[in-house]
Amino acid sequence: MLSDRPFILPNNSPVPWPSSKDSKTKLSPPNQAEMMVNALKEKGLPVAYVAFEGEQHGFRKAENIKRALDGEFYFYSRVFGFEVADKGGEIEIMS
Repeated sequence: MLSDRPFILPNNSPVPWPSSKDSKTKLSPPNQAEMMVNALKEKGLPVAYVAFEGEQHGFRKAENIKRALDGEFYFYSRVFGFEVADKGGEIEIMS
């Protein structure tokens, strides 16, 4: 499973990558996601990372689920060059 091996994706990935992360999970601590983000940034790939404070593995709060999905959609709109009607999901995209 890719989530158990955080460096499989960044080292071999030629694609942009959005990431939403809960802050309290013990299954994959935040530093794993941060290492993946840094590896992708070093490769010059578009990457977005949003940490959700207080969440555990699998989002539980409806507003965080919506924010994660809206942010992912916004990320893909910028990377693939299409316009979104609702600009409410804007997130920082790094590369």
